Amino acid sequence: VWTLIYPELEKYCNELMYLKYKPEFLYMVAEAIRRNEFQLKILQKIKTMGINFCILKGISAATCYPNPDYRISSDTDILINPDDEKKVTEFLKENNYKIKPREKNDHHAKAYHPIGGLLEIHVRLYSIPTEKIIFNNLDLYTENYRLQKFGEYNLYTLGINDELIYLTAHYLKHFINEGGGIRQMLDLLLFIE
Repeated sequence: VWTLIYPELEKYCNELMYLKYKPEFLYMVAEAIRRNEFQLKILQKIKTMGINFCILKGISAATCYPNPDYRISSDTDILINPDDEKKVTEFLKENNYKIKPREKNDHHAKAYHPIGGLLEIHVRLYSIPTEKIIFNNLDLYTENYRLQKFGEYNLYTLGINDELIYLTAHYLKHFINEGGGIRQMLDLLLFIE
């Protein structure tokens, strides 16, 4: 999360200390913007193919931050209908993504691109253990998707309550598996705010 904090350090650090990390900060933000723009362009093409999907966390959560470009994500996640999985993965292969197919009971496949980075294609919102442990097999998402603007693209995200539940479950998953991350906590708290 240092890219979120770094711009504020200018107020508290001496100029040499602040300037020491400025090139790295600018490089990381520029690379993230490049990666996101590439993924958004691909997602727009998927949308024009008539495939319904929504963006999960990542760039969707970043819209809650004062400067979304400073909230850098390592991947992009989308939720699609399982019936569209083959069509989406074939399209991604045609666009130079390397696909790691979804295992039998997994909830997402992974697609890697040298510019776009990792795109996770979810056919289920949650893993089966998350559904059983956290949700006790309740209905997992029930609202219509929300249309959200990402630069020049209008793409869908989860409904307000569904996204809140998803971000909460995502934070809990990280908390249980490897310890609660600051970024997941910030995503959740800023979304609530």
